[in-house]
Amino acid sequence: MQQTKLNYVAKSLSKSNKIYENFVINSIYSKLNDPNIEIATQQYICTKESRRYIDLYFPQFKIAIEVNEPYHENPIQKDKDKKRMEAINLSILESTILDDEGIKFRTIDIEQNGKMLTLEDLNKRIDEIVFEIKKIASAKKDLSWDFDREIVLNKIIQRGYLQRGDSFSSMVEILSLFGKKVKGFQRCYYKNIWSPTLSIEGSNKNGWINIISIDLNEIYEVGLGKNQKKPSDVDKDIQDKTKRCTFLRYKDALGNQSRRFLGVYMADRYDYEKKAEVWKFTEDTVKLHKL
Repeated sequence: MQQTKLNYVAKSLSKSNKIYENFVINSIYSKLNDPNIEIATQQYICTKESRRYIDLYFPQFKIAIEVNEPYHENPIQKDKDKKRMEAINLSILESTILDDEGIKFRTIDIEQNGKMLTLEDLNKRIDEIVFEIKKIASAKKDLSWDFDREIVLNKIIQRGYLQRGDSFSSMVEILSLFGKKVKGFQRCYYKNIWSPTLSIEGSNKNGWINIISIDLNEIYEVGLGKNQKKPSDVDKDIQDKTKRCTFLRYKDALGNQSRRFLGVYMADRYDYEKKAEVWKFTEDTVKLHKL
């Protein structure tokens, strides 16, 4: 069944099993009461300053909501949260906002100075955030949340280029933007289009290990067995100034397979320690062109 906006919102608002977080998120969305406002829950954000896992995000306004439940003050829970964050940081496969700037963080502490908030105080804090979002939304012209894939793809075609962060459901969608019409496509590459699966803790995908640096500026491509890269192979890519339009393969917060445009990466060097070809980030946009 094709996912609809209703299906996405319903799943997003029912993901959390934390009672206060669930109450806050649902209250905010209900009070906004605007289907044109896009939401993302359990969102991993990677900025130049930090990496954070937040409870509710409004991408159109770059507003992030974090709900701190009372158990966050428990030392045992703090240790669990730390390990959870370390696991998240190892995996950039979560629905990641890449190198985003200007995000405004809003925090709701359920417990303050050792005392739980009253329902009235919590609702007051929720209303403050809702008021801020509504004010920003009212100032935006033609605010819309396009969920229909055909509409999204047509807007990209009209724009004429891809920009870092654009997401796609499959290689079929990606190739169609470059004039290549196929009914199905199982490989992770076609000419200069590359959609690698990142390695987590040494895992490999069909004989390949792909590792990305924390700042997202370099991708290490390690071939195993017959796929192993030689320095001469990399030298040829460097001489040819080989570039790849790179789409990170990942699972979004609801578990759906997606591919997000990272940017253009160029062959840079051979890493003798890792036995890897290193691809270096060069551009965050690429013009649509025929393959």
